[in-house]
Amino acid sequence: MFDGAGASISFPWTRYRNALAASEEEDYNFYQQRSPFFFQGETRNQRVFFKVWRIGDLNISEEEIKNEISFLRRARVKGVSVPHIFDKLTTKVSTATNLVFHVLGMSHAGSTSIIEKKWTTVLLYLFSLSQNVEKLHKEAGIIHCDIKPDNVAWVESTKNVKILDFGHAQMIEKTALVRGTKGLEAPELLQGVKNSCATDAYSVGATVEWQIQHCLPSSNDPETSDVSSVQSLVHEIVKGLLKSEPEFRMTLQAASMRLEGFISQQPFFAITGRKQGFRPALEQLAIK
Repeated sequence: MFDGAGASISFPWTRYRNALAASEEEDYNFYQQRSPFFFQGETRNQRVFFKVWRIGDLNISEEEIKNEISFLRRARVKGVSVPHIFDKLTTKVSTATNLVFHVLGMSHAGSTSIIEKKWTTVLLYLFSLSQNVEKLHKEAGIIHCDIKPDNVAWVESTKNVKILDFGHAQMIEKTALVRGTKGLEAPELLQGVKNSCATDAYSVGATVEWQIQHCLPSSNDPETSDVSSVQSLVHEIVKGLLKSEPEFRMTLQAASMRLEGFISQQPFFAITGRKQGFRPALEQLAIK
């Protein structure tokens, strides 16, 4: 997990960072571990994300790695906001320890914590996440199965999220029971029910609730004179997504429509251009 500032605390894989740095290739610089599998770094003077699999760890097969990359590519082709894969899967061998790693280079994807402590930012985070996961379901036919704060990057410059880590993903028509992250997974999974669009919806709600608890948005938001309305709507949507019974749970489509309807009526969200800093128009928030 991360602290409130999004900084890396400690992970079991941290001990492999030096081994990665001592790999045969010198064009990869791993300088911050963001989650058990993700590193922030540089290659060819470009800021990037690396997803790293240590061969032999966690019983992950090469076929599973290829499937994950396939899901990521499919999601991007279908218009879901995910990191761009800019390099092929490469193998790195540590000259110091002889550990073998698979490394996938992707475009830098922002922070996994909301830095701006504003309710308008939380609202846009929820809007973008709901839109993107719904599109992942409807357009790509994929259930993510592990939506959580570590797997959602917030890009402040575009007011959009990028969805990370498709290691648990499944095609909708071939779903099985895949457990996600404790505390962020839908309760029906604990009862043996298969993953579904509804289980992803629950995890979207749990992820936003986590962000609220950790970023502690201020009641003084310069982007709106009506913080209470923004706050109330966010809590309403999150409460709907966190319904314990899947048949009564709010759908991501309903959440997206409710949020878009609210945003479209707010003058402070309708100003185009970047001269005002924040305040992007709705079309600028659309998934690209």
